Amino acid sequence: MNIPSLAQTDSVAERPRSEPSPPEGDVVAITLPARLDRVRLLRLVAAGLGVDADLGVADVEDLRSGVDELSCLLFAAARPGSLARLRFAVADGVVAFRAAVARRPGAPIEPDEVSRLVLDAVTDGYAIEASAEELQVELVRRRRSGAPQEPGE
Repeated sequence: MNIPSLAQTDSVAERPRSEPSPPEGDVVAITLPARLDRVRLLRLVAAGLGVDADLGVADVEDLRSGVDELSCLLFAAARPGSLARLRFAVADGVVAFRAAVARRPGAPIEPDEVSRLVLDAVTDGYAIEASAEELQVELVRRRRSGAPQEPGE
């Protein structure tokens, strides 16, 4: 499967990981204030790009939920007044999301138990990486079946 690329130029140190894998395809980059009231914009973008990637209805909703969970974690840990750098990568049947913010000292960086359960259920892989100064999150969501799902399936 051809997976869209999320070339990284951010300052978070890269660590080897098996998931999410970096996709090859169209990349949409967004910079916006790292505030919780902006998460709804990311859900809308995720849904639109999920449709562009030919994901099924349930897969698009799962993508939105995963982006919501990770964005809330990210923005809650953001240094006040900072900007979030976000990238979505899209290819046929897959969307990848990566985001980074300047981290508020002492901010929690681990999802709670419920968030972990949600992320495990709605993503094909996710990662959370932190340094003393920055927090980065990413996820991948792939189409579950060979063809897009129709409403009601």
